[in-house]
Amino acid sequence: MQTSTIAWLTTLGIGIFIALLPVTLMFLSWAFTGFRGDMMGEGGHSVFLWYMMISLPIGGVVGAIGGIGLITNALR
Repeated sequence: MQTSTIAWLTTLGIGIFIALLPVTLMFLSWAFTGFRGDMMGEGGHSVFLWYMMISLPIGGVVGAIGGIGLITNALR
């Protein structure tokens, strides 16, 4: 693999990580309370869904840049 391929894969992975981090944190918060209550309800755990309003577009843009970079690198 070329160095630029590793960089594009890293960018894609970071974008996916940023986009999915609030969902992971919401599940962990729900798990640490003993799986009590509704994970997607407006009470306690779903505060992480509000964070997703920011992290999903940022992660999507970073992931799209990584994906486009991978495609253009493969076409060369």
